[in-house]
Amino acid sequence: MIVRVLCSQGNGSSTHTHPHNWAIAPLIAAASKPAFCLEPKVTGGCNALVTRYFYNAQTGLCEQFVYGGCEGNANNFEKLEDCMKSCSQEAGSTPDASL
Repeated sequence: MIVRVLCSQGNGSSTHTHPHNWAIAPLIAAASKPAFCLEPKVTGGCNALVTRYFYNAQTGLCEQFVYGGCEGNANNFEKLEDCMKSCSQEAGSTPDASL
């Protein structure tokens, strides 16, 4: 995982990436999410092929998956926009850790 860290330098700021095996930003962001956003993706036990979206707490993004149509959980959205409104920082964003 690559974590983008914003570092202040004088009058501005710059972004540095650190390919460490830790994920500060998603953990910080997860603390402010509704509990259902932290539930795992569940495809369900049925055989329908329904396109849905879930919030991936590890990446901090809403992602597409195929839902079977039954036995899911609340981290299951018909529209990407609904997932982002409920769980993401903002549309199309990637998590940042500010130090």
